[in-house]
Amino acid sequence: MHVDIKHIQELIKEKDLKVTPQRIGVLEAIYTLRNHPTAEQIIDFIHDKYPSIAIGTVYKTLDTFVKYGVINKV
Repeated sequence: MHVDIKHIQELIKEKDLKVTPQRIGVLEAIYTLRNHPTAEQIIDFIHDKYPSIAIGTVYKTLDTFVKYGVINKV
């Protein structure tokens, strides 16, 4: 599935969050993997494209997205 990065950037901006490569990578993974991916699946996806992103950063980004209503925790 092709993910529109500009759309992802707009979603982040709409929530008054700073657009960062880490946040783009996490949302890109969520949109690409679909069907409620686990944090581990998101990390595996991100490390293929963004190998320097730390695991803790992914968890922190997910928590931020839940807090600001970008995603829902299941």
